[in-house]
This record gives sequence, structure tokens and C-alpha cells, in this order.
Amino acid sequence: MRRVEYIGPSCLEWREATSPCLRADADTLVRFFAVATCDLDRAIVRGRTPATGPFAFGHEGVAEGIEVGSRIRDFAVGDVVSVPFQQSCGSCTACHEGRTAHWDGLTPMSMYGLGPFSNQHCGGFLSDCVRVPFADHTLVPIPPSVDPIALASLSDNISDAWRLVAPPLSRDTTENW
Repeated sequence: MRRVEYIGPSCLEWREATSPCLRADADTLVRFFAVATCDLDRAIVRGRTPATGPFAFGHEGVAEGIEVGSRIRDFAVGDVVSVPFQQSCGSCTACHEGRTAHWDGLTPMSMYGLGPFSNQHCGGFLSDCVRVPFADHTLVPIPPSVDPIALASLSDNISDAWRLVAPPLSRDTTENW
């Protein structure tokens, strides 16, 4: 399997890597076919962050399911999905409080393709294949009527927006009036 890795300032390279496999029955393997870049990508590549390489690169994109774990009920091989760039399980205390970027199972802020914060055993979105843990909770289906290319940045922008807005809206705020 190949993936794009950030090596150092102004240096990205295609490199061989171990192909991911399903590690749990709630995992799914996906292949990205549309990716986007964000401001952070530009800053990393230009060497304007503390990130040091090498690491798998890319965290915005739309993918197709290529293998699903035995407990996956909501997705099948061939389904087109958005994969939120930060990983979460959906069942821990942090996830139930809406703090999905800080779930109890990994280092806080675990994400794909962003250097020191990345959960490297899952990879970056500029890889031939990526493992998605807790896929039924994590993956967002893309309806067939929607052009998936138009949603390549959904996995970053909407995830961040939801985490910022949804938890406060779900709390009872009437006591503050």
C-alpha cells in the first residue's frame, strides 16, 4: 500500500506502508477518491507548525467502503461516506457529552493525517486504504443524489462546526436567562 507522507518542510512523498486491516468487528476499511486540503495542511507543509515528519498526511475527503467488520450494520462495501477527521467511539462519557474529539479510548484530539495528533495506525486520507474504528458511529453516508466531490471538505469543516455548536445547544440554558 502507498500513502503520502509529510517528510519535512516543503517535502511530501509517496511511500510504501503496511496495509491496514480490520482490528475489531466495528472497523471498516475505506479508500478515498476525493480529498481536499485545509489551511493547516498548508502551514504544515511550509514548516510553520511544530509537526515533524514523517507521518501519513491528509484529513479531508470522501471515501468508498472496501471492507466492513462483522458488527457493522449501517454501511456496506461500496457505500460512499465522509470520514470525520477526528476519531471517536460514540459510547464513552466524552462522546456522550458531545466532546467527541476527546473520547476515552485514545489520546485527546486523535485524528487522521495531522502529525503529532494523528493516530498513525489509522493513517491519513492520502493513502490507498484507511482503517476507521467504530464505523457505524463515525461514518457519514453521502446520498447517491449528492456529488461526493462537492463534499470533500465535509469531514473537517462540519465536524468542527458540530463540536462547537451542538453540545452547548443540547444543554438546558434556561437557568442563564
